[in-house]
Amino acid sequence: MGGGDGGAVPMTVTRVNVTTPSTADASQKRRKQPANFQCPVPGCGSTFTRHFNLKGHLRSHAEEKPYQCKWPGCGKGFARQHDCKRHEQLHLNIRPYPCEGCKKNFARMDALNRHLRSEGGAECRKLQEELTPGGPTSQTPEGSSEPVAGPSSMKPDPDGGWGAGGLML
Repeated sequence: MGGGDGGAVPMTVTRVNVTTPSTADASQKRRKQPANFQCPVPGCGSTFTRHFNLKGHLRSHAEEKPYQCKWPGCGKGFARQHDCKRHEQLHLNIRPYPCEGCKKNFARMDALNRHLRSEGGAECRKLQEELTPGGPTSQTPEGSSEPVAGPSSMKPDPDGGWGAGGLML
């Protein structure tokens, strides 16, 4: 696998491990094409299908955060532009992943799934399983099934909002 930059790493590495095992596993399962770009940082081993994604990953190793939240008073920095945009949506309270149990909305699917696995989300998980018997599940690294939630009914309306309670103002 090629690194794409001739093997040179012109940066200071402050964090060797920037990708969790579960993130790496999910990435592998999603791939439909070969990952030809490998992180050149010794001990990392992350691979990517696009050079663009490797570049963003390398910024994480160096803790470079060139993308700043534009929300007044926030200024939080991010290594990748899409992470910054996703963060900015939190300020607008855009939360398109609803819990069918407690009706709370989440900004990210992984946050909803974490809620459903938590002690506080146990009743919600039971209700979710009742609503979708034999429904979609995902394998966790431990091999157990967990509910997978998504905005299946969530579609932006023409006015820029979200249906089904995804936008709370």
